[in-house]
Amino acid sequence: MSKKALNTIIISTSLLISASAFAEPKFRPRVDVGLATYNLEIIDTTPGFESKDDLSTTYLKAGIGGSIINGRWYFDLGYSTSINAEADDSGETMDFTRTDLVLTAGYVFPSNVTIFGGYKSGKSEFSNFSQTPGVSVEFTADGIYGGAGINIPTNGNVVSLNAAIAILDGELVNNDPVNLDSSTADANTIGLSLAAGYSMPLSKTTGLAFKASYQGYNFDEYDVGGVSIDGVSTNETILAFDVSYSAIF
Repeated sequence: MSKKALNTIIISTSLLISASAFAEPKFRPRVDVGLATYNLEIIDTTPGFESKDDLSTTYLKAGIGGSIINGRWYFDLGYSTSINAEADDSGETMDFTRTDLVLTAGYVFPSNVTIFGGYKSGKSEFSNFSQTPGVSVEFTADGIYGGAGINIPTNGNVVSLNAAIAILDGELVNNDPVNLDSSTADANTIGLSLAAGYSMPLSKTTGLAFKASYQGYNFDEYDVGGVSIDGVSTNETILAFDVSYSAIF
């Protein structure tokens, strides 16, 4: 995602919030905790250099966020990070860090159908890669996304179902300061995410929400410095379960 595109998203969202400020918008901050399973396959089928790293982990995460709700419009910003996580690659363990940032604007129709879109960025870092001190692998995917969903009222609570498509740029970075070697490869993809949630009020101003989600992205046709690299691809899969506590002002 280019800086120009990101700035456009941020400015547009700010203008929408400002334009609707006269409708007495409400602010809803929240805290999140969750459990996620993450898998990153790095595959190289180049003759003579064939390899496959299957990096996987299950980790706890925590996050903060907030929504501005104005009539049927809502604007949301969320950030989360892993907590003391480790990853595994064919029995070899390494330190793992994951951060996610999501910016969303959406509209809820009278029929409870929702449309939404925004910007998302996720970064995974594997330190002491292959149990080698100082060596690390970083994978970052960011870009725009859009989708739709439906909210189903049930006895004062709400069941939500959502699906979205993301257009992402991927960057794979290998750092080996021991051998004074570093490389960066770039690719892009169109991927799918699915989510199901259940929210319930605890009082007139507080609420609890549960969400299960899936994200799957395949990146291929990598290039380094504008030169295409045949045979290199990555597959990223994220399964997560989150619990959120929020208040409304």
